[in-house]
Amino acid sequence: MHRAARVVIWSVLGISIGPLLLVAQEPGVETSRSPAKRLLVPPRKKAFQFAIFGDRTGGSPSGIRVLEQAVQDANLIDPDLVMTVGDLVQGYNQTQEWIPQAQEFHRVMSGLRMPWYPVAGNHDVYWRGPNRPFRGHEANYEAHFGPLWYRFRHKNCLFLVLYSDEGDPETGRKGYPSPRLTQFSPEQLAWIDASLREGQNCEHIFVFVHHPRWLDKKYPGSNWPTVHRMFVGAGNVRAVFAGHIHRMHYAGKRDGIEYFGLATTGGYLRSDFPEGGWLHHMNLVTVRKGGIQISTVPVGSVHDPRKWTPQRLAAIDSLRNLALQRVSPPLGIDHRGVSRGVYRTRLTNPTQRPIRFDIQVQSSDPAWNWKPARHRGKIEAGASREIEFNYRRLSVADHAKNTRVQVPAIEMSLVYQAEERHVSIPSRVIPFPMVPILPTEGVPDEWGQRSVQFDGKSGCLRVDSSALGLPDGPFTVECWMKAEDLQNRRALLAKTENSEFSIFVSGGTPTFSVHLGGRYANARGPKGCLQLNRWYHLAGVYDGSEVRLYLDGIRIAQSPAQGARRQNGLPFLVGADPDNRGRPMSFFQGQIDEVRVTEGVRYAGERFHPKTILKTDEKTRLLLGLNGEIGPFCLDLSRRSAHAFQVGGCALSDVVPSPAPPQPR
Repeated sequence: MHRAARVVIWSVLGISIGPLLLVAQEPGVETSRSPAKRLLVPPRKKAFQFAIFGDRTGGSPSGIRVLEQAVQDANLIDPDLVMTVGDLVQGYNQTQEWIPQAQEFHRVMSGLRMPWYPVAGNHDVYWRGPNRPFRGHEANYEAHFGPLWYRFRHKNCLFLVLYSDEGDPETGRKGYPSPRLTQFSPEQLAWIDASLREGQNCEHIFVFVHHPRWLDKKYPGSNWPTVHRMFVGAGNVRAVFAGHIHRMHYAGKRDGIEYFGLATTGGYLRSDFPEGGWLHHMNLVTVRKGGIQISTVPVGSVHDPRKWTPQRLAAIDSLRNLALQRVSPPLGIDHRGVSRGVYRTRLTNPTQRPIRFDIQVQSSDPAWNWKPARHRGKIEAGASREIEFNYRRLSVADHAKNTRVQVPAIEMSLVYQAEERHVSIPSRVIPFPMVPILPTEGVPDEWGQRSVQFDGKSGCLRVDSSALGLPDGPFTVECWMKAEDLQNRRALLAKTENSEFSIFVSGGTPTFSVHLGGRYANARGPKGCLQLNRWYHLAGVYDGSEVRLYLDGIRIAQSPAQGARRQNGLPFLVGADPDNRGRPMSFFQGQIDEVRVTEGVRYAGERFHPKTILKTDEKTRLLLGLNGEIGPFCLDLSRRSAHAFQVGGCALSDVVPSPAPPQPR
């Protein structure tokens, strides 16, 4: 059957010139400077780009959204034209279902600012159901898309579109991989031969077909070798592009001709694995007189820089830092590790666009039970959504092994639904707020006399700055300690970062520092005076005129100091030093006990007798007895509720201070 060439008219817009290689120095770079290095200018050669879309169908109907995004991407890249490799409609149906699918594809592709060219695939022409026309949907295809095979010229290049689903010439049956059904007809072969002669003076010939017939295992017995020999004889066929297999595939260069298989542009993907070749993409071909360059552009990876307005950036930043507003009390945990209740939080959309949220509980502690454990939904601009979790934790704590309650967290993922594309905000993990429930019957029997063991790698206790609330002016900070390693930088008690105060024991030399009047005032003890595996009491005092350091009740260092203490919002750490984001570093290795922070001067003069068990009074801002734990907390016995949160490698130990007389140098 002879098919007359049909005329398909598209409006051609601008031409985009792709990146060019630098060549020998030419005039054209002008400057008022005299640099030693000369700059190259691009060669004066014509070039253009065209894009290729992969299969659209075989997957869910939502794949049309991927095609819409690909159209937006192509408009930003602005190639001269867009090619396809077939499977434009879902097909495998009858005319009444086929036509709306064709109209939908046209509606999306009409958004392109440049012409596009179809290729017929099996989904486009295969018929399913009664009353099958002899050649399936071929008539529908040619009426709505154009000829089954055709050619056109552009900038001294020939574009050759083939039809790989002619099927059985006697029965009209179509399919694959039967050899009888995978042949190019004598009519099409003759037309291919004539087309190659027509394009013999073209710089490049590009070929587009749906089925990659060169893959012998998928199409055994096809007559592609005949077609390939025709291409080789032409001498200027550069590349052949196909679809169908829904996975990127490069068959290499055969006799100077490159063979490419595309994945999809909205079609079915067997796996979400771009690195394995399963992805939605377009191929971008840059054409020059001397050769071509081909790249893959994943759908959605092309962005319009004009969209990054201050308003959009402010909206995205507000979502990156969006806080959950607590509506109910924090999670309470008792000394048995039991917790139950309802936790409510509110999420408010601060932007002028809708957002989608995905909030789920994260917990490595199997004792926790949550109903529900996940919330998902949409929040319109400026609106709020209240989220509720029912929680329960039964006691599984084994105090003999110091099993610690793991604090659960909320993982929050947000999507900003901008007009042209959705923006996924990096997910955040937000620990649930938790407080200890103090025992009404007094300290549990199993607590006794204990201390905390620190591993020197990750362990510390953290007290929030707001809970400590130490005002400016004189203060005292102290604890008992026994070191197991004093090499390198070792923080004992610290709230520093060019501010506040600390006690360090690096290299066995105790140092008390306070940031006063714009600099640190230091009281540094004798070098290396601390020994390993021995209990010491260390106390730092600032009285308004000097800083003093006491070791086992004996003053070993002092330094004049005055001025306002520079404060910060960083946590007070026991067994570590906070960095500028409050993260612990410079970890202490050994044991610490009886940590106390006092407003005002607690020790004066040359010496005092340190107590192994410290007491609280009206000036005490923090007292950590470190004899037991409630969940992840070590209790503040000052009743100011500045409870210390256990971090990393630290745990209760039964070893308690047994001081020996100090030998200061």
